[in-house]
Amino acid sequence: MKNVINSVVKDEERQSLLDEKKAYLSKLKTTPEERGKVRSWVNRGNSVYANPWLLYSESGFPMDFITAMRAVAEMENIESYNPYLDISDDDSSTELPF
Repeated sequence: MKNVINSVVKDEERQSLLDEKKAYLSKLKTTPEERGKVRSWVNRGNSVYANPWLLYSESGFPMDFITAMRAVAEMENIESYNPYLDISDDDSSTELPF
């Protein structure tokens, strides 16, 4: 499969992005879905060390693509969590502990 990167990106930059992506993916344990999303992101002319959500790490630098993607997924899981669904119907759970 030929890499098709945004036609606005210059050849040198295109090769640099592809090399960067290859090195990046070789260092991380990723799923096929994550690799596909990284390829799509880079093919649009973006660096793997940037993210479309504009998330930054605690150190003040932009999060890399996969770290940011995983953080967004985790935040979505937290938002969909309903603590009231974990309450059992057991009468003992309604008693106060004191």
